[in-house]
Amino acid sequence: MKARRRTSSAWWVGVALLLTACSERERLTFPDPGDGKGPQTKIERPSQDTVVRAGPGVIVSGRSIDPDGLDTLYFELAGSAETFPPFLAASDTVHFGIPLDTRGLAGRKITVLIFGTDKLGNRGDTAYRVLDVR
Repeated sequence: MKARRRTSSAWWVGVALLLTACSERERLTFPDPGDGKGPQTKIERPSQDTVVRAGPGVIVSGRSIDPDGLDTLYFELAGSAETFPPFLAASDTVHFGIPLDTRGLAGRKITVLIFGTDKLGNRGDTAYRVLDVR
C-alpha cells in the first residue's frame, strides 16, 4: 500500500492565490500635481482703466481660466459699498459679468479686483480695473 502524503493548507492557499491573481501588475499612482499656478483672470470690458458716468448699468466682464479646474472666483470693490459673494465654479473656464451701480458716486474712483483659486488650492494673480466715476 502506498503512503499518502499530507498536503499542507499553506500549499492550497498558495494555489488559490495564484488562480485569483491579476494578470496585470497594480502600480502605485499619484494624483496629478497640476501646473502649480492659480487661475489666469482677465478683465475684458472695460479693457483699461476708464471714466464712467454715475448711474446704473456699468458692467465689468471677463474670464478666468485654469487647466486644473476653477474652484472659486472672488470679487472685491474698493471705493464702493457694493459686495459680491464668491462664485463657486464648476469648470476650467468661467466668463463673468458683474453689474455696478455708480449712482451717487460721482468724483470717486472704484477699483474692481478679481482673482480665483483652482481645484488644487492655488491662487491666481489679481486682475483689476480702476473706474473714475463722473
